[in-house]
Amino acid sequence: MTASLSSSYILQNDPQDPLRLIYHFGASTSKSISDSHDCVPIWRDVVPALAFKHPFLLSGIFSVSALHLGLLFPSALHSKVALHHHTTGLQSFRNHLLNITSENVTALFAFSCLVPVYAFGSRNLAISALADQTNDALIEIIDLFTLLGGIAIIIEKGSHWLEASPFAPFLRTTSSPSPRPLSSEIETALAILTAKNNSTTSDERLRESYHSAIQDLRNGFLRARDRPYAKMVVLPCPIMLREDVMEEMRRKRPMALVILAHYGVLLHALRRDLWMKGWGRDVIFAVRAEVDVEVWGECLRWPVEVAEGSGD
Repeated sequence: MTASLSSSYILQNDPQDPLRLIYHFGASTSKSISDSHDCVPIWRDVVPALAFKHPFLLSGIFSVSALHLGLLFPSALHSKVALHHHTTGLQSFRNHLLNITSENVTALFAFSCLVPVYAFGSRNLAISALADQTNDALIEIIDLFTLLGGIAIIIEKGSHWLEASPFAPFLRTTSSPSPRPLSSEIETALAILTAKNNSTTSDERLRESYHSAIQDLRNGFLRARDRPYAKMVVLPCPIMLREDVMEEMRRKRPMALVILAHYGVLLHALRRDLWMKGWGRDVIFAVRAEVDVEVWGECLRWPVEVAEGSGD
């Protein structure tokens, strides 16, 4: 969609705004959030059809469409509308998560995929669309990880229905890629993380959870190598993160944070994407500011080099 045509859908704060949002979603947002041409018809055609049966998903469409308009044409109105619909949809979504059925599972899955799109994109609005915006990249990314737990619940309880739905291709993103060597830089960085975990984490169960998170990072880098510009490749790592590691991140424990910094490298690779720009660098630098670099500097050397050396 050309910028001039997209500008036709700028919100006017009048009764036709819902029509502008749904048309803009189909004509432009569906393409912007898709990782491949095959995904566009799912977002453009399947998801709106589901949304007319599930109001929480319609709210999700409205929120992301308004947010997209806000990124293209910044205004307080776009931010306000995006926040309103996101909040409304999220409240209803959480209620429906308590009862996942064959009738609502696809709509719940679609909404859960829109949540990270909204969370990533809202940080780049001129006027934030987040009610509790903190400007703290660590708090924001950990909060996002918590929200992504909804995807894990839906996949766990409804995968057999989703596999037979138009969303089946999305599930392949969460499957484990074939193990094979990565670049020497990544292999070295992950080896340093593993060694640090083995030498500093005394609790055996937590040490194993950290090891699992590092393995998920490896899989994330493998997926990113196969699909270098796909936003969906950054989702499996937080979806699969164990609760004890999540809790250590919330407490800002150094081992958890240096693992998070390496996740920031995955985000940073998507820095030219409208929805993702700034996230990776902010997470990496926030971790560096939080931990004792005298103790953890070796673990952070590669993520910081990537963020500082990208030139943008």
